[in-house]
Amino acid sequence: MSLLHDPFLTPCGHTFCFGCVTQHLAARNSCPACAAYLTRDRIFPNFLLNKVVAGAVALAGRVRKSAAEQLSDALAAGDSGGLGLRDIDRLLQALWARKQELEQQEAECNLALLLQFLHHSRQEKARKLEELRDELRTLDADISQVESTKGASDGDAGAPGVNCGNGAAGRSAGSGRSLAPAASVSHSTSGVSRASDVSGVSGELAADPVRSRKRRVAAQFEDLQNCYLQLRRCARPPSANAPSTSGCAAAGAAEGSRGGTNDGACGSGAGAAAAAAGAGGAAAAAGANAASAREGANSLAAALAEGAGGSGPAPAAAAGGAGPVGAVLAGGGLAEFSRMLSVFTHCSKLRVIAQLPRASTRQSAAILSSIDFDRDGAIFATAGVSKRISLFEYATVLAHPTTEQHCPACELVTRSKLSCLSWNPYIQAHLVSSDYEGCATLWDTRAGAAVSEWEAHEKRIWSVDCCAADPALFCSGSDDGWVKVWSTKQSGAVAAIDLRANVCCAKYNPACAHEIAVGCADHNVHLFDLRNAARPVHVFTGHRKAVSYVRFIAGSEVVSASTDSTLRLWDARALTPSRTFSGHTNEKNFVGLSVDQDFIACGSETNEVFVYYRAMSKPVARRHFGAPAAGGAEGGLFISAVCWKPRSRTLLAATSLGVVKVMQLTS
Repeated sequence: MSLLHDPFLTPCGHTFCFGCVTQHLAARNSCPACAAYLTRDRIFPNFLLNKVVAGAVALAGRVRKSAAEQLSDALAAGDSGGLGLRDIDRLLQALWARKQELEQQEAECNLALLLQFLHHSRQEKARKLEELRDELRTLDADISQVESTKGASDGDAGAPGVNCGNGAAGRSAGSGRSLAPAASVSHSTSGVSRASDVSGVSGELAADPVRSRKRRVAAQFEDLQNCYLQLRRCARPPSANAPSTSGCAAAGAAEGSRGGTNDGACGSGAGAAAAAAGAGGAAAAAGANAASAREGANSLAAALAEGAGGSGPAPAAAAGGAGPVGAVLAGGGLAEFSRMLSVFTHCSKLRVIAQLPRASTRQSAAILSSIDFDRDGAIFATAGVSKRISLFEYATVLAHPTTEQHCPACELVTRSKLSCLSWNPYIQAHLVSSDYEGCATLWDTRAGAAVSEWEAHEKRIWSVDCCAADPALFCSGSDDGWVKVWSTKQSGAVAAIDLRANVCCAKYNPACAHEIAVGCADHNVHLFDLRNAARPVHVFTGHRKAVSYVRFIAGSEVVSASTDSTLRLWDARALTPSRTFSGHTNEKNFVGLSVDQDFIACGSETNEVFVYYRAMSKPVARRHFGAPAAGGAEGGLFISAVCWKPRSRTLLAATSLGVVKVMQLTS
């Protein structure tokens, strides 16, 4: 509060600055404080208050000097104040003693601070040392377990070679016919050298995949190490002296539920590769050829599977996800990490197996905004700005990969540009679409006609999603800031949530009918329980720009995509951030997001497709779609939609030119 400037007094006893009260009286003839009648000629200067204000201003402007400064100024001015030589000596002694006292206090304070810092630093280092010792003990135990398992595998692999050397010394490596007793030494020597050459080539062929897998592990070593330690901490018994990690129970349950999933063509266990390499080395030492090495690897994998209680050949066990090593290793997170390591190192490339050329020569009429598979993964639908939904049979597309033009099995024509598609997870022929005019439509793909239509929102709908737990429900999110839940059995909305920001995506949790995740232009991911939708269960913050996509992983985690060129993984149970994925470029367009088991796929504005593994922050695979052909559309190309084929390693991706490629994730 400032001081009065040129105070004036009113007849009613109030005092105001002259400038303020005259400005008020120019507009209204009343006192600003009590509203009594007042004119300019009835106000008078307050001389007493003006003098008080001037004194206060002078006092505030005067800087009060310390005693030392006052004495120094007096001595400098020649005013000794009657101080004699003895007085000055006593003053100097007092000042020196005071100086010594202050220096001693300062030194003690500095030592106390240093000692506190050293104690705290030692405690932190001791804690980290204990953590490192604990991790080293865990690593030593796991190394011993893996070495014993590998030693047993090597012993089983070496047994056929010993039998071959004792009982079949006079037989050739591959023919099975007896050699002539009178064969010359030179011929025998040449035969051994040829066998050695063949086995050497076999060893090199077996070593190349292992070498490439080791390179992948080295490239992602930090993430793999963190994932391993997290799995081992979460699996550690409560009695162990280990630092607790939030969300370990949920993470362990999620990892355990994924332990038995099907890994498809890429899920051959790490033990199978190690067994193949070990068998190849044993065969090389014994002089066997490549065929016998493959037989030895297969027999060893089968023996490992039988020894672990498995009932089937090794390829079937590998396709089951855990692989032979995962079957023989003990629990506690090591077997799960072995399975994860196997899947990660076996899936590093996207190989194009089929392609759907663009259907239009105009880029603006060819952008596909959504791709989705039906319940059984037999039919996939595409939609975009061309105002039509095209249905393709996956088997037909795969059977004719080089066809220049694939005709859709069915086309559904709409009135407006389409933004999103979602198949009903129970009724195979039902498909829900959303458009730029705010309408949601339920289609019967067998009849080729619309079943119902809802004027759902006032602005463009960006997202629709059918509920996996209730076949009659689906949700929609729009630019009008609302998320609405609809039922195919009624015309009105079942529930509505006002986000007060543009809604880019709304997605159901596939494990329940009342939990949804919403991505908004406010840079946040909102988690809602529809049983109490008045406020979100939690708001995940961390993105720097609009959140364009959200997806659930295994029902317990949420992955989000943003135009800040990152993906983020959130723990929906512990309500904490888990990981940030980076590598792709996304600053302004919708580039697609899809999840399948532990793999996450997204597009990029560099016209590339990126695949992330949920435990790795860097991409494990990427594929560039290439430049357009001569005469193609100008401007920057980007990926506009991606979709995994359910429970497989097959990915569909569409470019902004309308080209759809079918890719297989392989090693």
